[in-house]
Amino acid sequence: MSLINTLNRACTTYQVNKTKITPIVKSTRIQPPGMWGVLLWQRPSAMVVQYPGGTDEIIEINDPTRKAQFLLLGISLLGSLLITIIYKSIFERKENND
Repeated sequence: MSLINTLNRACTTYQVNKTKITPIVKSTRIQPPGMWGVLLWQRPSAMVVQYPGGTDEIIEINDPTRKAQFLLLGISLLGSLLITIIYKSIFERKENND
């Protein structure tokens, strides 16, 4: 079994007038080896719309909040790395001056 599994699955189909709408959910499962727990992350990824004439349309769902979260995570990691480098530089200067 792999460490990270990704699965797309269709959920319950809803009918609005004569149009059928089916949400598609993307599930990401992370299970570290030797651990009993898992991290399960589910998010909407698309909608399948079936019109009465028999045509289907797939509407992708873009999540700007998730992109903003990854951007903030990257900024915080770079910021903490920068603070660590500056702190070590100041600490070394103080040791060399003593």
